[in-house]
Amino acid sequence: MKRTLLFILLALLLAATLFITACGDDEDTTAPTKESTTVTTTPSDPSTTTPTTEAVDPSAVKQLLSGDVSLAGSVVLSANTDGEYAQVLRALSDLQSDLKAVTGKAPAIEGTYSSTTAVLVGTIGQNQTIDSLIASGAIDVSTVKNRWEGFTMGVYTGIEGADKTIVIAGNDKRGTIYGIYTLSELIGVSPWYWWADVPTETNSSLTLSAESLTRSEAPDVKYRGIFLNDEENFTFWSEAFE
Repeated sequence: MKRTLLFILLALLLAATLFITACGDDEDTTAPTKESTTVTTTPSDPSTTTPTTEAVDPSAVKQLLSGDVSLAGSVVLSANTDGEYAQVLRALSDLQSDLKAVTGKAPAIEGTYSSTTAVLVGTIGQNQTIDSLIASGAIDVSTVKNRWEGFTMGVYTGIEGADKTIVIAGNDKRGTIYGIYTLSELIGVSPWYWWADVPTETNSSLTLSAESLTRSEAPDVKYRGIFLNDEENFTFWSEAFE
């Protein structure tokens, strides 16, 4: 029974990978996701939320390459809820849930904000604040611009609304999503927490170093998927059905 179920599961995963490969492009709606999550948005009606629109003073924005960033106190997640891809907002809600799982507090998702720490997320061309920061030279996205599923992440001061801002800017929608889930990994939430019941350790005083939050990444292989030689990752999971 276990072997039959395992092969059925692997066949479905392989078929899904082939379908994504055949249909994938920058506007593909397929995105890496976790299990279903409820988005908590402030205000409650997302259609009334607007992105931060303050003028950016590039001379005031400084990137931090050292020091610590608190993610346990006054934290706000920010994205352009009016123009950002729905898949990115879904991933942001996963980050919201992940931060709650670690710190015990669920940060709000807002367009404008005032907090100690903000996580500003956006796809290039879809977020007015991110685009303003790029245009002014305050942040540099040259390492990921026009790179398939690329993202850059860094910690900045001088962005109005927060003492320190973690900026995640994706070249395309999946790049932004991978950046969000990379931050989830950095706070201690395993990508296997749902599939393999990997526990998440709580930390009510969660801090990350600015160095660990400074990265620019893009995949070397354009199309990727779960292959049959990864079956050992499912063997112990399928034992629950015996």
